[in-house]
Amino acid sequence: MRYIVVKGYICLDGVSLTVTERAGDRFGVALVAYTQTMITLPSKRLGATVNIEVDVIAKYVESLLEGRGERDQERV
Repeated sequence: MRYIVVKGYICLDGVSLTVTERAGDRFGVALVAYTQTMITLPSKRLGATVNIEVDVIAKYVESLLEGRGERDQERV
């Protein structure tokens, strides 16, 4: 969940979507009518397993910040 942000992107079962809301351990996405007819997500049952991929930029930022923290520790 730390990589999921409102107005950011998430990929669900290969479909890139914009995150519309986030609360606790849940998030929402919007599917326009055309998209709903072209993908399988709307046919999934509640609780079904999906593949989730987050925007790689968040992972890069986290990695950079972790490296920055390591440098700060070396100075102490």
